[in-house]
Amino acid sequence: MNEEAKRRARRRRQRVMVVAVAVSVTVAGVAIAAMSGGERGSSSAASGSGAEERGTIGAPGAGAVEPIAAWGVVHDGWVRIYADGRVLWENDTGRILERRLTRTGTALVRSGVLTGADIDDGRHDVLASRIWAEAEFRPFSPTVYAVCFWVQLEETGYHIPATAVVDELPRAAQTLVRGTERHFEARWGHFPSQRDPGAECFRLSPATLEAFQASLDSDDRRSWDVEGDPPTPEPRIFPEVSPVMPDGTLMYWGG
Repeated sequence: MNEEAKRRARRRRQRVMVVAVAVSVTVAGVAIAAMSGGERGSSSAASGSGAEERGTIGAPGAGAVEPIAAWGVVHDGWVRIYADGRVLWENDTGRILERRLTRTGTALVRSGVLTGADIDDGRHDVLASRIWAEAEFRPFSPTVYAVCFWVQLEETGYHIPATAVVDELPRAAQTLVRGTERHFEARWGHFPSQRDPGAECFRLSPATLEAFQASLDSDDRRSWDVEGDPPTPEPRIFPEVSPVMPDGTLMYWGG
């Protein structure tokens, strides 16, 4: 496996908050249901300038909260600010942090006085007494997770619909996820202007996700250590577990 392939594999892993045990099934039998292939975002990654972007991002569903500002720079981090005052910040560590703005802070974002770049570089501290409703950032605790399925090839990969894989899961896992599938659009944290078709994934609560992962952990079929190199020559399909953002989308990042 060449260095470029390894770099791509590392980039893909950085976009995922949690990775569960591999599902030991081959591509044969599900490839016909595969979504459009290639490395995610490879066709337009250069379009992201890292500039501040305001307005609706994506098509939020029922109960979703509209983003009002977005910022991101590769090897620096990304910020999303939502209409209800929530700020999500990933400072290039792989961890998403959360904090709430006051009404004054939210108004400053809407007016353009306060930007995601200000949050990332610490300039927000100057206005701390006015803009923050909470004393400090804390780990983001999503109320919904998406379990998607990724086919890793030697140099790239692609998503396949969750329903194409469900029959290959352990029986306990099948019971948990049947009927929860839905399509999630995705955004690129480090490229605010870039969108991604996303994937059909299972939509699970934190408690159901925990039970789902436990069912995979107890499966005695062969697993793949995703922190190592992708297996060759036989590709594998494995689950990616991603937090669902407040606007109902997934967030990809890496670089």
